[in-house]
Amino acid sequence: MPWVRTFDASLFKAIRPFGEKNPYFQFRLEVFNLFNRKNHGFSGFSNSLFNGLAQNAPGQPNRYANLTPQVWDAIIKRDPAGLTGDATAPAGQSLSPLGVYTDLVNRFNRNFYTFGSASQNVTAPRIIQLALKFYF
Repeated sequence: MPWVRTFDASLFKAIRPFGEKNPYFQFRLEVFNLFNRKNHGFSGFSNSLFNGLAQNAPGQPNRYANLTPQVWDAIIKRDPAGLTGDATAPAGQSLSPLGVYTDLVNRFNRNFYTFGSASQNVTAPRIIQLALKFYF
């Protein structure tokens, strides 16, 4: 995963009690996630702005043609004050600004491109391994 950042390190030391020939020992120190860095996870992550949004049928006008900045602000604030028109429209017709608000306000995904809970860590804590290998 490209967004996960950890730093791993290893140290090796050859110990040759019998001269420069085999057999010999190798002491190894390996550390994973050396700086114990936290990487936040993706619980609740979504890249869909609206849940359950139906597409227009071919040949029908854009149902959401009146989706203006004022309607966006109303959807985010959950306050339709100042929007005009009917709350509904027959199938195949464009909705009024109030109708767009009514149709989209409960479908708006408030987890859109969020990273879930800020306390969730997706990487393992620091791990230190010590080993003594015997080569013969």
